[in-house]
Amino acid sequence: MALMGVQPQLQEIVLKQYGFPSIQQELWHYGHLFPALLELKPMPEWDRANQIKEAIWQTSAFAKDAKAHGNWVPYS
Repeated sequence: MALMGVQPQLQEIVLKQYGFPSIQQELWHYGHLFPALLELKPMPEWDRANQIKEAIWQTSAFAKDAKAHGNWVPYS
């Protein structure tokens, strides 16, 4: 169940519908201390420039989408 992008007041309703405690009642407030699993693999030298361009394009598209949906938190 993903609640990313869901307004906080709606998160409580969704949690209640599934029988979960509210965010305040849950011991860890639904947070965790475990990082996401990432598996890094070396990329071939011949494809490196294309992969970097694609990563930059994807990052830009993600940022534009986040801004458009009000999920953008500027780095400070």
